[in-house]
Amino acid sequence: MARVDFYRECDIVAEGVVPPQTGAIVSSDAYEASAKNVAEVLGQNQLLEGISVRTPGWLVNFFQQSRLAVSSGAECAAHKIDTVSRRYYEKERRITSTVAALHSNPREELLPGFGAITVAYFSGSVLTRRRGILLRICAPLALGLGAFSYFLPTTFRNTKGLCYDLEKRAFPQFVAQQDRLVAGTKQAVCGTVHTTVSAYNATQRACKKVAKVVRDWTGLNL
Repeated sequence: MARVDFYRECDIVAEGVVPPQTGAIVSSDAYEASAKNVAEVLGQNQLLEGISVRTPGWLVNFFQQSRLAVSSGAECAAHKIDTVSRRYYEKERRITSTVAALHSNPREELLPGFGAITVAYFSGSVLTRRRGILLRICAPLALGLGAFSYFLPTTFRNTKGLCYDLEKRAFPQFVAQQDRLVAGTKQAVCGTVHTTVSAYNATQRACKKVAKVVRDWTGLNL
């Protein structure tokens, strides 16, 4: 075996320790272009307290747009929720105030009154069970409404006013025609009553005159 001189000058390329490499010289323009591309992708290099930090502009814009989109969506959803909840609370307050305003007379007891109304309604249904369909529908309603107006008069007037307001809001033209019809009916009834009373008074005066004439002429006390 040949002796190895460990103290000789070693040529690492000739002895195959490091393979031969071809070197490439990069110009300053190419190096600057490469650095510029890296800066565009990763951002400019900055030192913050001794730490190298890069801030990519496209990444910052992405997160900024995402944050703005999420915040605007959350704000829009919160606005819609506030609008819906406000409408709900307004309707709830309107309904509760309306229901509370129906029973404005504390002396009217609701439970006995509604009991009497229920009895009157079913009485009408029982009394007309062998009658026609129209009578079987109208009689319980008429008796129930009559009992309602008798036992709970204030609540009945308030309920009637509420129904009128709802009807006027939903069907204004129909309510206008209905008001004209009711006004004409009232005027006709008042005219008929006035004419009847006037005729009765005139007849009574004529009878008194005739009785007076007969009494004066004949002496009979009629």
